[in-house]
Amino acid sequence: MLTKFLKGNEQNIDKANYKWNLIAGGVNAAESIVMMMVISRVINTEASGILSIAFAVGNLLMNIGKYGVRSYQVTDVEDKYSFNVYYSLRIFTVAAMLLATLIYSGVKLFSGSYDISKTVVVFSICLIYCIEAYEDVYLGKFQREGRLDTASKIFVVRWIMTMIVFIIAALITKDLAVATVMALVTTMVMELILLNIAKAIFNEKKPVVGTEGVKSLMKQCFALFAATFATYYVTNAPKYAIDEYLDGETLGYFGYISMPVFIIELLNNFLYQPQLVALSEEWTSGDVAAMNKRIRRQYLLIALISVVCIVGAYFVGTWGLTLLYGDDVTPYRSELCVIMCAGGMLAYAGYTSVILTIMRKQNFLLYGMALISLLALVGFGYAVKKASMMGASVYYLILITILVIYNLICIAVFRKNAGKKQDSKIQKAGE
Repeated sequence: MLTKFLKGNEQNIDKANYKWNLIAGGVNAAESIVMMMVISRVINTEASGILSIAFAVGNLLMNIGKYGVRSYQVTDVEDKYSFNVYYSLRIFTVAAMLLATLIYSGVKLFSGSYDISKTVVVFSICLIYCIEAYEDVYLGKFQREGRLDTASKIFVVRWIMTMIVFIIAALITKDLAVATVMALVTTMVMELILLNIAKAIFNEKKPVVGTEGVKSLMKQCFALFAATFATYYVTNAPKYAIDEYLDGETLGYFGYISMPVFIIELLNNFLYQPQLVALSEEWTSGDVAAMNKRIRRQYLLIALISVVCIVGAYFVGTWGLTLLYGDDVTPYRSELCVIMCAGGMLAYAGYTSVILTIMRKQNFLLYGMALISLLALVGFGYAVKKASMMGASVYYLILITILVIYNLICIAVFRKNAGKKQDSKIQKAGE
């Protein structure tokens, strides 16, 4: 049954790619929201705050495991690197992520910042994302071969089963640590089952782990890794500051209002994923006009999604969050709207970063990220102590806006230069 489901209907691949990619985007946006909603009702707001910081740390460290390779792998239309190279690098980066998880959890536990229960929660969520980082290299391969539907189905089934077991365990035990451990076990089992089935369907050979080409690929993707890691750090820096300077309940409420911000970015991410190969081919072939048209269309779509989400947040956002989590979120309407504006900018930041990657100008991402990371490091503590949640929200919006402006300037310059080169080639051909 699973084999037939993952294989899908090969006669309508394009339609299936878009459909399942969109479903996967919805699941990705909902996973933390649903799990926090359950915990806030079954246990309390403070426990929900612990889960929120666990997701923040897990998502941050997952960038070590993924190393920003997915976009590069999918857009490698000239097959510069084999799957063996991508797989070998992923083994190394996932091991590095696991080491970082052990170090972070150990330091927090032995320093007294976390008790044993909180450490188990954070550690378990980080391991779930370790597994996701490993899975991602196969999903990238399936997507590169035109089977984004299969990649998306694997992601959807694994996360839905993980959430179901987490919810059941939380309802029965009313213990967050036990629920996260059960979720981790479920993710491990589903990963083994789903990947083995998918590899059998497509007759995937066992990849050979080696060192050839890994150093070169690591160098190519370093800027992507650094920029993505910094983006997630800046995105979650308000939570780290609140966790450091304020109480657990405040962290829980900020977790509630900050969760919807990722909906815009995640929806945008899953909407543009099917376009990556086409965008890469247009850029490689020098068809800048077609690429520009596709980019403008996505810019407009991001704006439309953002406006709808911000308006929705103002009128029904706090009511909806209160209904979801069972705690009164209505005093934080202003903070929610500011955060949703930041969500729109985050979607632009993510998409413009991908465009720079397709242009193979990913090294330029480092400069913008270095700037806002430094500003985040020195400013969030002050913003939180000065104006609590509103200070964190406004400062976050400012930083992401600075990043978007920088990326847009870079893209405009590189597209203009590419257009000039294309005109020059046409002129020479006519002579």
